[in-house]
Amino acid sequence: MTARRPHHVGLIGGDTSASSGGWFLSVTLIGMVTPRQALFRSGARIGDLLYVTGTIGDALAGLRLLNEPTPP
Repeated sequence: MTARRPHHVGLIGGDTSASSGGWFLSVTLIGMVTPRQALFRSGARIGDLLYVTGTIGDALAGLRLLNEPTPP
């Protein structure tokens, strides 16, 4: 876990799951931020860097599938 050391991140745990295509690892980071110092997407400005994982729109597509009535 040397990648976390320069950022002083302690690894407590995570959850793992398996699929026929291989293993997946999910890690959750929890921490504290100084009041009024948190960065939100709503504060993004032109020229800011945006990093995205996964396919954009998948969550909305899944939500629409769940909310649409199933065909007869």
